[in-house]
Amino acid sequence: MKIILIAIVLLSGLQYASADITLTFSDALKNSDNTSVIYSIKDQQLKFVEPGQNKLNIYNAKTEAFVSLQVQSGQSSTLNKQQLNLRVNQLNKERLKTLEEVEKKLRKDLPSMTSAQQEAAETLLNIYKYPELYGEHTSLIVKSMNRTKVVNGISCKVYHLYKLADLKTSFCFADAQSLKISDADYKTLRRFYAFNYAMQSQMLIAMGKTKFTFIDYDQHDMPGVLIESIRYKKPPRQKTEISFHSALKHVSHSSLKEADFTLPTQP
Repeated sequence: MKIILIAIVLLSGLQYASADITLTFSDALKNSDNTSVIYSIKDQQLKFVEPGQNKLNIYNAKTEAFVSLQVQSGQSSTLNKQQLNLRVNQLNKERLKTLEEVEKKLRKDLPSMTSAQQEAAETLLNIYKYPELYGEHTSLIVKSMNRTKVVNGISCKVYHLYKLADLKTSFCFADAQSLKISDADYKTLRRFYAFNYAMQSQMLIAMGKTKFTFIDYDQHDMPGVLIESIRYKKPPRQKTEISFHSALKHVSHSSLKEADFTLPTQP
């Protein structure tokens, strides 16, 4: 009997390790039945679609490449690390070229400026010249709230993202085990999180646009699977209110087809 039980445990473990997973999220501001995005993971590939957007997106963790396909037109674009670096370098050059023109104009205007105006101008120039060091994103702070909540029956750990003293986003991360996600699929998801952050943040910083409020989960020690995200806005003279609320609606471990991760070839 003991041998049989051990065999059952081993077999169930193998089945768990090879399982695919689909995570469906809802737009909780509308209603719990509304689907906002669907993530499907199989064999180190992650596909996500937003219903109604007519766009198919696939991230391949093996090649570290991201492909986006416009379903109706059949046009696709690909971005990998090398292409991202080339694009970032180009954007940096364009930003610095614009900066040279701004500095020339500023030198002409400096004599007519007050000391306060000069100081403000220098601050703005530093932000635009060294956005990675002085950009607004450097004011973002993540705090673990040391508490959990339950989202659709799954326990998750709560984190808050602040920009200075203003609450910007609330995150809730669940353990991979609670979602019965395999180690391989979990690694694929976390690599997608990191790639998505790098893709967006590096290009925006290169353009000198640093007002974004998304973050690198690894850098801020936020392990697990993001199953709820709530963004807040603070209108003038009003209390903070929710502007976006995405929550996990459904988890499926049904096998996914290879064809679902194959982009159609153009004629």
